[in-house]
Amino acid sequence: MNVVPYRTRADRMPPAAVRRTAWARIVAPTIELLAPCALITLGKKAGSVVGKLYDGSLTHYCVRRTHRDSYIHQEARRVHALMRTELKAA
Repeated sequence: MNVVPYRTRADRMPPAAVRRTAWARIVAPTIELLAPCALITLGKKAGSVVGKLYDGSLTHYCVRRTHRDSYIHQEARRVHALMRTELKAA
């Protein structure tokens, strides 16, 4: 479920105040309600926001995206393998 609303037109990061407000009003309550076993973000922008604003105990995985998602980046393959190993053990 995409609950990290940080992609904008022209692929620019929204202002910090907008990111914090979206986190407080949308993302944090959704995480609390869903109680997932891990957080998985797609792309560095969403990953950086979660890395800065999330202060909970869940493991956070950031899967790197590629231009137009035309292929799977080697770093994304590494994160997928890590998730399979760690989440299977949980």
